[in-house]
Amino acid sequence: MNILIFGNGTLFVGDQEKKICSSIAELGHKVYLVSHGNVSKFETSYEEKNNFEILNIPNYNHKLLNIDHSSIDFVLGIDQSVAPFVAEYKRIYSKPSYCIFLDLPLHVIDGTDAVNYNFNYAQRFYYWINCALELDNIIFINQYVANKFEEIYKRKPLVINFAVTEDFGDIQEEKSDYISSCGSLVPYKGMSLLIDALRRLPYSWKHITASDVVQFKKHVEIILKDRVEILHKLGDREKMIVMSCSKIFVYPQISEWMGGLVPIEAMSVHTPVVCFDYPIFRELYEDSVLYAKKKSILDLRAKINLLYDDKDLYKEMQNRGYELFKRRYTRKTMSKNLINIFCK
Repeated sequence: MNILIFGNGTLFVGDQEKKICSSIAELGHKVYLVSHGNVSKFETSYEEKNNFEILNIPNYNHKLLNIDHSSIDFVLGIDQSVAPFVAEYKRIYSKPSYCIFLDLPLHVIDGTDAVNYNFNYAQRFYYWINCALELDNIIFINQYVANKFEEIYKRKPLVINFAVTEDFGDIQEEKSDYISSCGSLVPYKGMSLLIDALRRLPYSWKHITASDVVQFKKHVEIILKDRVEILHKLGDREKMIVMSCSKIFVYPQISEWMGGLVPIEAMSVHTPVVCFDYPIFRELYEDSVLYAKKKSILDLRAKINLLYDDKDLYKEMQNRGYELFKRRYTRKTMSKNLINIFCK
């Protein structure tokens, strides 16, 4: 099959998308990956196979694509932000078309969460949704959110497990005595709860973030002083080293939305995970993490301590997490699941 893929270039600065496309090509299919011309995100020096090409096209302008459009069998968008371009391509060339939605942040877009509601983002997101409704189907990365979508739009979407970074098995550093976490330093990520949990614990904390939330950063540093280190915009390998070397990875997310792949990355480098007990996380992580009661600072603190103190439990959670990653979240598994969708 010949598959045209629109990638937005933000998944690990585009590298993850390239590797997913490469995995699909390894199954024997011709893959064209289209970026919007940002070479810094899709380096053309990336090792391309005979059946995998990266096309840097300004603004996803399909008129500039030097391909035989009649030969394209399927079109896929990776990330909701490219749904408009996939929909436009479908209108013109009438090809079977899909888009993977990596997010359905209801707390930000539906107005029910007054604190975190974001009008500008809601405008964009609803535009993406309406464009995606023109496609053959939308693909979500977990069933819980797919059910939410079906409830709202009365349309049954598809579901696959999305791949996470898996290229750092060579990291062999010893575990260090600190906790790690990852994400924006904002209230709806549950960071204030983690701060309060760590306030009465002796452990150091390294937090990886890609956003510039200076005010909250200073707030964290004032409370935890020299026990916290904010690591800003790390590269893939640097991030995975921090997660691999940490004793525990804590994911204090308190909103029911589509996130949650970063803890799988921690599991892939044998770092046990603690998170709050939400249905979406039960689906994503099964029994491979320790669950704390929703929004409970005391229970979050207790679960962190438990992993520090119980060596047998610690080893068990390491093994469970790594087995889950290998079983559900590799690029090979994702690629096969996508091809199964296209072939139906």
